[in-house]
Amino acid sequence: MSWLRKIQNRFRALFQKEKLEGQMDDEMRSHIEMQTQENIGIYSVLSCAVGQRSREIGIRMALGARTGGVYALILSGGMKSVLVGIGIGLVAAIFSTRFIARLLFETSATDSVTLISVALLLASTALAACFFPARRAAKVDPMVALRYE
Repeated sequence: MSWLRKIQNRFRALFQKEKLEGQMDDEMRSHIEMQTQENIGIYSVLSCAVGQRSREIGIRMALGARTGGVYALILSGGMKSVLVGIGIGLVAAIFSTRFIARLLFETSATDSVTLISVALLLASTALAACFFPARRAAKVDPMVALRYE
């Protein structure tokens, strides 16, 4: 009879492991979706801002601004807000460790490697999302931008 219980326990452990892996797959999918939504949001806001500032960027280009300067202008503007958001998120994560400690799996709530890696991941994907509007801004033709209105 004890061998039957051992087999039952092994099957239970196996099914619980599969259930846990399924939950982790769902969580990973939701994290990827959230990351994608973040990138789309940053891209949309910066793209709209670049569209509204096309006349200003055209004037800058007409007065001799280089494309590197336009890239720096757009990327720095986009990354400032992202870095402020990451800073606020890190402070909130540190202060909420008591509440989220029981929700974490195989990591501590104050794991600095996890916090830093997530912050770096967010910053790098935000930089990639900022790059495309910056490239579009650098390609603004000054004459077209000045004749627009």
